[in-house]
Amino acid sequence: KPAGLTTQRTRVSAHRNLEALLRAALGDPDLRAVHRLDRDTSGVVLFARDRASTAALHAQFRERSVDKRYLARVAPAPREPAFRADGALERVPAPSTEPAPLVFRVGDGPDARPSVTDFTVLRRGADDALLEARPLTGRTHQIRVHLADRGHPILGDVLYGDGASAPRLLLHAARLTLEIGGRVTTLRCPAAPAFD
Repeated sequence: KPAGLTTQRTRVSAHRNLEALLRAALGDPDLRAVHRLDRDTSGVVLFARDRASTAALHAQFRERSVDKRYLARVAPAPREPAFRADGALERVPAPSTEPAPLVFRVGDGPDARPSVTDFTVLRRGADDALLEARPLTGRTHQIRVHLADRGHPILGDVLYGDGASAPRLLLHAARLTLEIGGRVTTLRCPAAPAFD
């Protein structure tokens, strides 16, 4: 999935979303996304062709048995070679009644949900670093919030960083490993040159 395209239908993207585009291109109205990526995140997205397959694959995501790996370019670089972020996430109240993007923060309020992400530094640059992120839970904006909370926002993140550091959010879903048809399968999506 390219950055800037939603995975499924939203209020503002009823027809221009990956699921609708693939259904039209393949002539398959039953095609369904098994999981979602944020609009600004690129990478691998899994689809199924029937309800039974969708339900079986979705159950693996719900049971947290899918190994998900993301690439993120951050600045400044973390000092430690690997670390775990385990702050619970809670939604930040919208400032008005106007439609606003979902925004989360690490917090301990009554609606905060446990969230855990493991990070490994793959490469350090002069001012930034390339990290591998492995979310152990699947909360909205989890990787983005955990990195920003630790002082390492993702380059190009307009919600949790300065947004001006890159032309797009440099977060990429690089790999999914799960069971398909009784076999463990790894699906990969190469990252754009901006991650080099």
